[in-house]
Amino acid sequence: ACARRADYAGELAALRAAHALQPGSSELSEQLAERLVLAGRSEEALRAIEAQVERAPRRIDARLRLANLLERLGRAREATAIFSALGRENPTDPDYPRWEGDALVGAGDLAGARRAWE
Repeated sequence: ACARRADYAGELAALRAAHALQPGSSELSEQLAERLVLAGRSEEALRAIEAQVERAPRRIDARLRLANLLERLGRAREATAIFSALGRENPTDPDYPRWEGDALVGAGDLAGARRAWE
């Protein structure tokens, strides 16, 4: 486990350096956030994804990444709000209501989940 942590430390240092050179790169932001989660630094990953969403609020992939991480961190209500907004913006996509319902289950709102899934 210690060797793997060292690997993450090296990867994180390289990704941070690359990200500093290209702060607008969504690919680097995504890789950095993924490595932070793997290294057990979820709150730092959350801040990185939130910054990415602030820079590009229309990026669906960044918003989904944020919602998924919030859900994993036990912040299902916040994830639900993102899935709900994406569903309103993309009413023909059946995935957003499904994901919203799943997040509502995680938040303990079974009635709300049923409504989202209908």
